Amino acid sequence: VDVAEPRRSSSTHVRLKALTEGSRWVVLIGPRVEAFHGEWLPALLEQVGRSGVAAASPKLLHPNGARAWAGADVGSASLWLEHAVHDVTELCAACIAVPRELVVSAEVPLDLAARAEFLSEQCAGWRKAGSRLIFTPFSVLYVHGANGELEASAPKLPGASRRKRIRSSIRS
Repeated sequence: VDVAEPRRSSSTHVRLKALTEGSRWVVLIGPRVEAFHGEWLPALLEQVGRSGVAAASPKLLHPNGARAWAGADVGSASLWLEHAVHDVTELCAACIAVPRELVVSAEVPLDLAARAEFLSEQCAGWRKAGSRLIFTPFSVLYVHGANGELEASAPKLPGASRRKRIRSSIRS
């Protein structure tokens, strides 16, 4: 696996074509994501290499071990989902693996919030084309930084703003 990091420039986007010559997959990782064991990448690429899969994201933990993102709006009724490979409607921009041919001509935003919006549109297109989006708990990474930064990289699920309004009205 080749790893390439774009040089910092005044550009707000990175052209993937220059970074991915000869690569089979592209893995986009946010600046505050850290690997704490070497098996995260093979576990992630195993899922994205499956037939019909457009992209995959790993489980993200805070350094204290608390779940930061587990591939779904995991509630108490579906807590088992964070421990199983499963289809999701969107993936987290903090770390996503995709086959090269799906993004080779794309200009991916460097800003995490803009990348999340870009990937949300890409995920919708991939799903519409019949491809699957996969969460895998067997690839695990730490994410550092403020919760707001991770929230900016997390997918905007339908009803999420409604749940937020309900929570804030309960607190008021």
